[in-house]
Amino acid sequence: MTTTVPGGPGAESGSALIQISGKISSLDVRNMALLRNRIENLVVPLACVVDYYGLKFEIQSLTPISINSLAYGSDLDGLLITD
Repeated sequence: MTTTVPGGPGAESGSALIQISGKISSLDVRNMALLRNRIENLVVPLACVVDYYGLKFEIQSLTPISINSLAYGSDLDGLLITD
């Protein structure tokens, strides 16, 4: 039986993985803040990063999704095709 341990030989250490995941969550929240109010009719959830004793969590609000808010396919009935 073999087990994989974060921080084993040839892998990132556990603290480095925690730091990387914290940076990724911070970038994700920043990108959502940049998109907010930039594109018409685009709903971006509110989000923040919570640091709890050195562990970072990304917290997001629920986005209101209904059957009318999702669009599948073309809104021009397939008249415009782009690459």
